[in-house]
Amino acid sequence: MKNAGHEQAVSIANLKMYGSLAYCRIIKIPQSEKMLPRAEIGYPVGYVASNIRRIWFPQRNKVEVVRDAKFDEARRYKPDRLPEEMVSQMPVQIPEIIGDVEDAEPTGYPITLVTQSRARQNAEKGPERLAPITQERLPTPAGSSVETVRTEEEEDAIPGRFPADIPIPTTPSQTPSVVEPDNILEEPEDVGQLIIELAAEQERTSAPRDIHGDVDETNIVVDSRKRKAREDPDFVSMLAAQDSHGIMSAFTAAHSIKQPRGQIHRDDLPPEPGNWKRMTRHQYLEAFMAAAATEVAGLEKKNTFEVVKRPMYPNKQVLPMTWVFTYKFNSNGYLVKFKARICVRGELQVISSDEKRAATLAAKTARAIFAMVAAFGLDTYQCGAISAFLNSSLEDEVSKQMPEGYRVSGKCWRLLRALYGLRKSPRLWQQEATRVFKLGLTRVPENPCLFTADKIIVFSYVDDIIIVNHPTVRQEALRVREAIGHEWDLRGLGEAQWFLGIRIIRDKKQGKLWFSQDPYLRSMGMKFGAIHRRRCDTPLPVEDLRPYDGKASPSEIHQYQQKIEAALYATIITRPDAARAIGKLAEYETNPGPRHLDAVDRVISYLFQMRFFAILYAAIKGSEAVTFASGASFGDNADRKSSERG
Repeated sequence: MKNAGHEQAVSIANLKMYGSLAYCRIIKIPQSEKMLPRAEIGYPVGYVASNIRRIWFPQRNKVEVVRDAKFDEARRYKPDRLPEEMVSQMPVQIPEIIGDVEDAEPTGYPITLVTQSRARQNAEKGPERLAPITQERLPTPAGSSVETVRTEEEEDAIPGRFPADIPIPTTPSQTPSVVEPDNILEEPEDVGQLIIELAAEQERTSAPRDIHGDVDETNIVVDSRKRKAREDPDFVSMLAAQDSHGIMSAFTAAHSIKQPRGQIHRDDLPPEPGNWKRMTRHQYLEAFMAAAATEVAGLEKKNTFEVVKRPMYPNKQVLPMTWVFTYKFNSNGYLVKFKARICVRGELQVISSDEKRAATLAAKTARAIFAMVAAFGLDTYQCGAISAFLNSSLEDEVSKQMPEGYRVSGKCWRLLRALYGLRKSPRLWQQEATRVFKLGLTRVPENPCLFTADKIIVFSYVDDIIIVNHPTVRQEALRVREAIGHEWDLRGLGEAQWFLGIRIIRDKKQGKLWFSQDPYLRSMGMKFGAIHRRRCDTPLPVEDLRPYDGKASPSEIHQYQQKIEAALYATIITRPDAARAIGKLAEYETNPGPRHLDAVDRVISYLFQMRFFAILYAAIKGSEAVTFASGASFGDNADRKSSERG
């Protein structure tokens, strides 16, 4: 239709069929009445404006002016329908059907067709309610199944619930086989009447999708409701997983372990005080003060010093002393005690020509001994010498300032025994240990810290002592332990489990022993921020490293050398997988570039993330001995210098 004056099409989109069903919104519903209907059903009988109409409400027998009503022209007024059967919610969108049946959009549900004769019978009934129809469905393939549709008359269902009886083909992608009975799919004479009947039939069969006005009062909650916390979908899916029983069992077992009451974990402690002044402001002041008093009392008991008048001669050096405060933990990381130790500022001592070199146990020697322990099932016993350096007497006269907290004006200490921090203390202790261990043992010429007897091995690293013996000579090993105990005060630790920060895990039944440095690697990673870096599965990148052409700053050099030193200790002891990487990076420690700094961070991140890797020693039966020769003088170095690693 066009207007003759303006030659412009006139919009008739606002025209609706008189007598069609209209949904009119009910406004100003109290918030406490959430179950009341949201819309009222009426029928249009006139127009006021394009979106304002006159609506007749048969329930109240009244005509009112309504704005923005929603219409369903497929449903019209039927006098036989009771007001309480009227649907009081917004309708499901029904596709607009124009012309033939093939042009209609699919509704997503199986379409039920009626025969031409049945359509004519229903048309003759006029406005009366349609009787139940014997439905004949489209043929369904053998691979699919369709459930039976139940109408409102079959059972008293709760209004508004979603039924499980909506017919859903299990294989919708299959093409149904063609069946041509005589009385099905005949084209009806009145297509419009058939469409209306189909819409009415769909309305009745899908009634549970609507919310009826006649809601059962038993379904209305009158009192206040108790809201439940929403379940985490990830947690629910984890509980439903079939293979999660082992993970959950391990997680529960770890959390079911009772933590010791009154003990503090190392992660919950503040940093250790660096000196006496900081200790006086520390959170655990009283505990460290008690530890300091215990240290002074122990020195007096050992006759370590004597209080003398401070010398007034300018050529007589009086060295200062310092306090070192530390925590002591057990194997699980819980605090055992507070420790305080008095040390001499040995770096300020005048350099003399006296011999000060002291040998220590090489890491490769310790690895070889523990490999024999695993292979031959040897016994181990570990003990520690209490205040080891104090067992050595001083020959020279050494004067020291009195420690903070115990100073007396005009007085100082004259040391009678070796104290921690003196330049000669390590060598004096090695001489003392050699004297004691030679009582029934023989020193290995190439290693001053290793002593042997018949099927017995004794080795030490400063004050840590480990005795290894064959099970057949346990009595002889016990006598060696008692002989050492007569000379020094020993603290028995039982079977070897920790040595130089190395965790020793042993399975005697399988003949296996593991060397791991996971506590050290964890503290190293936390110190250098490796916990915040992304995962890396190799120590070094693929790209080759070259010398830096620029000039590194002193702070960059210092930071780089610190990281190299920390990682180098781990690779020498238990992590040979990263030894090649850290050895390569050590070549650039005098002038590291940005790529070198990134590479050393990568090595530390690798060691931190793979900190639970360990060296495994096991007894292998039937294996043949294989020997290798290594020429350290022909190493892979740019300057061809000789090198050796532990």
